[in-house]
Amino acid sequence: FPKRAASVAGLVDLLLATDKARVLPALERLLVGSMRAAVIIEYAEAIAPAGDLTFQADSDRAAVITLHRWSSLPAIEKGDNLIILIAENLSELAPKIVSNPKVAVVDIPMPDRETRMAVATLADPKLSGKDAERYADITAGLKSVQIASILTPPPASEEEAARREMFIKGILGPGPDVPERAKRLAAMTAGMNPDEIRRLLAPTASAPLSDAAAQAERARADIDRVIARRKREILERECFGLVEFVEPEHGFEVVGGMDEVKKDLTVVADNIRNGRTSRVPMGILFTGPMGTGKTFVAEAFAKECGLTTIKLKNFRSKWVGATEGNLEKVLTVIRAIGQVVLIIDEGDRAFGNT
Repeated sequence: FPKRAASVAGLVDLLLATDKARVLPALERLLVGSMRAAVIIEYAEAIAPAGDLTFQADSDRAAVITLHRWSSLPAIEKGDNLIILIAENLSELAPKIVSNPKVAVVDIPMPDRETRMAVATLADPKLSGKDAERYADITAGLKSVQIASILTPPPASEEEAARREMFIKGILGPGPDVPERAKRLAAMTAGMNPDEIRRLLAPTASAPLSDAAAQAERARADIDRVIARRKREILERECFGLVEFVEPEHGFEVVGGMDEVKKDLTVVADNIRNGRTSRVPMGILFTGPMGTGKTFVAEAFAKECGLTTIKLKNFRSKWVGATEGNLEKVLTVIRAIGQVVLIIDEGDRAFGNT
């Protein structure tokens, strides 16, 4: 309560209460007796969850009815009051509230490229314009707070950070730029064990450095790999393990036979690489008996496209409304990332008879 009106009664009880059976009626009294007040309820899906009312607890049903009644209560509208419910997925909120014509739905989109660039610049003011643009492209699909946490990770203990910095210096080898690179990478790899750091940085650790430009390029490549790894970890956890980032290791050169299939898919991949999206189908369905190499060819096609590849796992659930919520969550993340290749393995099982 940033502004406490003297006329508000029972404010102390309202501040101390935690049970929604007590809080919601108290808030209703506050709204009815106030002018130009606002109530913001975060995690609204936990207050009024979706599902069959028959199987919900009495407190959940009462909360749904209370929130629905607020939308049409003349005393609240007359006082120019406002109620804001914040939820991550509409499918997780009670349909009685979502479908209410008195309730307006405002969609807050994932950060676009300009927003991500602004967040990167805010997290590290020393970034050049070119680096900020590169970070904006790499972090597509992440929220602003997640981007900031990657670029400015929480400080570790001095002893741990010093050990990690010395370890990274040993991997990077000699060079005039090694101390600065090791210090920054030590901050960004907080939480990783030595084996993970070595696998992440060793592939380019022995590459020769010819000049300052090569040194700067290597530093950027190291940081980009760390950001990409953190991004995959965050998005996979964000989607409750329903998606998996795939890095195809083979192209059509290792696919034997199926010349006509490879010919058609090569045309599509070429159009994708050259930005001719009007010539690219919205989806491709691979059919055939099990064990004939459908997934193998799909991963080879993803390698030829050169885009981020995501594999969709089984998102179906036995709980009412959970399947729709899982699919909405996954699609929101995929849209935010931008152009991707999405592989749905065993699609007939994932979607059933639809």
